[in-house]
Amino acid sequence: MQETEKPGVRVAQICRRHAIATSMGFRWRVEFGLTARKALQLATVELADGAANEPPALAALHLALGHTDTRKGLDGLATLIQEHLKKDPLSSHLFVFRGKNASLLKILF
Repeated sequence: MQETEKPGVRVAQICRRHAIATSMGFRWRVEFGLTARKALQLATVELADGAANEPPALAALHLALGHTDTRKGLDGLATLIQEHLKKDPLSSHLFVFRGKNASLLKILF
């Protein structure tokens, strides 16, 4: 089941290759603790305006690494920012989250 942790690998493919029922493969992943969610990580991009004597309109841009559950609403994402990242979602920072297939972006400003 360790094989299912590699990027781009699907559990169903591994199960077919080893002649294992897919449901059993998912059950084993849970039993072996391979389904633990990874902590959210952000890549921060510092922004600055052209004028040196004025504060920037946007202090920083934070890009969520990996995919985020896009079923969460903006309140859920704000809670995620507060609790896991220890940042203020109401600051002048821009937080960008992407969906699993990268066709959906959610931006919190």
